[in-house]
Amino acid sequence: MKNLYILLFFCVNTALFAQQPSCDWAYIPVGAAQTYHTIYYAATDASGNIVELGKMMGRADMNPAPADTVLSPASSFNFYLSKTSNSGNLLWIKYFGYNGITSFFEFTGLKINTNNEIVVAGNYYGLIDFDLSATGVDTLRSHERTYPDFFVAKYDAAGGYQWAKSFGDAGSPDIKSQAIALLPNNNIVVAINPTGSGATDLDPSAAIHGTIGSNGNLVCYSPQGQYVWNAHTGTLYSQTVPNNSVECDDWGNAYLMTVAYYKLTVSKFTLLGVNLWDKTIGDFPSGGRVNPQSILVEKATGSFYVAGTFGGTVDFDPNAGVTNRSASSGNYQDGFIAKYDTDMNLLWVNTYTGKINFGSDALDFDNGEIVAVGDFTSTVDFGNGTILNTASSLSPFYIRMNSAGVTQTGFSLQGVGRFGTINTNINHKSVLTGYLVSTTDVDPSPANLTLTATATNAFTGVYQFPIPVSTTTEIAKNNISVSPNPMHESLNLHVAESLINTDYALYNTLGSFILKGKIKAETTNIRTDNIAAGVYFLHIGENAVLKLVKE
Repeated sequence: MKNLYILLFFCVNTALFAQQPSCDWAYIPVGAAQTYHTIYYAATDASGNIVELGKMMGRADMNPAPADTVLSPASSFNFYLSKTSNSGNLLWIKYFGYNGITSFFEFTGLKINTNNEIVVAGNYYGLIDFDLSATGVDTLRSHERTYPDFFVAKYDAAGGYQWAKSFGDAGSPDIKSQAIALLPNNNIVVAINPTGSGATDLDPSAAIHGTIGSNGNLVCYSPQGQYVWNAHTGTLYSQTVPNNSVECDDWGNAYLMTVAYYKLTVSKFTLLGVNLWDKTIGDFPSGGRVNPQSILVEKATGSFYVAGTFGGTVDFDPNAGVTNRSASSGNYQDGFIAKYDTDMNLLWVNTYTGKINFGSDALDFDNGEIVAVGDFTSTVDFGNGTILNTASSLSPFYIRMNSAGVTQTGFSLQGVGRFGTINTNINHKSVLTGYLVSTTDVDPSPANLTLTATATNAFTGVYQFPIPVSTTTEIAKNNISVSPNPMHESLNLHVAESLINTDYALYNTLGSFILKGKIKAETTNIRTDNIAAGVYFLHIGENAVLKLVKE
């Protein structure tokens, strides 16, 4: 079985978060011929549906629902794009044409824009059919037979083909994408690694726009796939990394992670591609090595979080200050999560002793808290009394912390595998994907939900977490009330005098930050006319959370 370790606080918000989550459903595709399955990336749309990019070797039932069987095609490899409801019913699944002419194909990114359109990126060489239809008419061929191009493709909410573009040059060295993100205007930014002289053309039109060789690049395309700009990190030979390594804020700034000589550089670019700064942590000559694995940006503020592993002694402050942390091993076994402001001033860093890895898309927000997933071995103390143990090698874990970096709760699964991605969903649920190598109970609650892995099998699980709303006692103690609720153009927050100068923040049900401010008096008016109708959570300091409705 699994272990769940929780430290209960007198703080009501923490205690409520410490309740055990439960697994609504989890699924490994089953079939006699199915021997290998991987999920590259997952995302959720505005309705809570789950979109996934994956690869299936052999034939299997791709529908989590027990009523209907949807078998993958009878071929050796099936690369697919699928959409499943929040309740576990397969809505549709479509396959990329893959044939003997194609020798290499992988996905490196999946995003859903504000129109519920699906954007996909990856690398390939050979011939790929991107229109996802049975007949297959929209095909891309790489410029070279044995050197990869990268591609970007776009589909509507039903998986209908809109466009696909291939980027590379005949006779040039290979070029690879590593991650994608979306700007507020739905422009697409792609993190790429060029090689050689930098002559590769990034513009699908007749015009030519090249890369900067030997440095990690960020290239921007319009929602129609037209070239907009490209820029590069200023750290020489620093390369983009293959995970969720680029994120954008609501101002149109993009934050890109690159690595050179085991040192991490974060570069900030404007909406127009201007490089504002490059800041680095790690010191290769002294053995201070950093392996970043995921980045998460607070959309409204530009503050961001980095998760990864490190070895040796690393100064996590890239500026004049010194915040050294020493790992227990020089082989990237210790983990870290660090928070920085929009100019990469260090706000806090947590380090975790032991063998730990974060997933490829390992960080997300949930009701103003930060959640992280990955795998670990043996025993890891995640702080604040949350100590996870496993008898297996590389078991999946989940942790949750508040905005100050204090761990609130966590759980692990007692089986070989990992959590690779996490997406906060509607109604305080989270969608986790990963893989298992053994039969494992994937439900951290007292209930049991066992999945049987026959090899390295990817799985999807939807987990329900308690909604954190403060108790009547906490509200009464601080004279906290709001009016009106439901709210319209504004609301009045009433508190005790002791809470004056306390911060407040409003989040939606997906954990996205909406607005914040400081309580200036016993009654504070908060404008809400610019936010959409729906359910929200108002955090007052660290101790109270109120559920609000906007009509």
